[in-house]
Amino acid sequence: TIDAGEGNVSISGSNARSIGLGNADQDLDISSAELGVISATDLSLGDATTTAISIDALAASGTANITGTLILDASGDNVPVTFENNASTFTAGISLDITAGNGDVNINENLTLSGTGAFDLSSTNGDVTIAGTLTTGSGGLAIDPPNTITITGSLSSTGAISLDANDQITIGGNVIASDTLSIDSDADSTGGGNIQLGSVTLQSGNAMT
Repeated sequence: TIDAGEGNVSISGSNARSIGLGNADQDLDISSAELGVISATDLSLGDATTTAISIDALAASGTANITGTLILDASGDNVPVTFENNASTFTAGISLDITAGNGDVNINENLTLSGTGAFDLSSTNGDVTIAGTLTTGSGGLAIDPPNTITITGSLSSTGAISLDANDQITIGGNVIASDTLSIDSDADSTGGGNIQLGSVTLQSGNAMT
């Protein structure tokens, strides 16, 4: 058991290791049960030396004792973050913050945050693909700014949605915004951004910019 009270906890593997959460198989594996015995405000996993982060079937019980944010630090060179094989769910009110550096982020399975939970993804040059269903709470959803964002699955949030990329945003799936929706495919202001829209649903009275 690790109990930091209102403090924060950081965990990373030594000697450039990869990290697996839930059922994922990497160098340093942390199951939902093992994650669930950590009590803290924020929990940070990984650092600039981490080589990959994979998440598979992370149960809500794994974040039951985190009161703030689970931070996935993949800020090193070309470090992928992958949600794979099975759906993952966070305890209501918990937020997820991914620092992706120039690596790719692939959400291939359903990922659910609820209550006030927010999803924040910062990237410098990688590509973000959402093939599963990504659901967030009133804290909203923000992606800022990879090279490309490709949505073949769906996004849904009771909070604001902000999608920023440098080159291309492709929505081939469905985006459901209960609050404001902001889309910018030229976040680096080079004049080369493109947007391809599929299905976008705005709840009554909300704006798209």
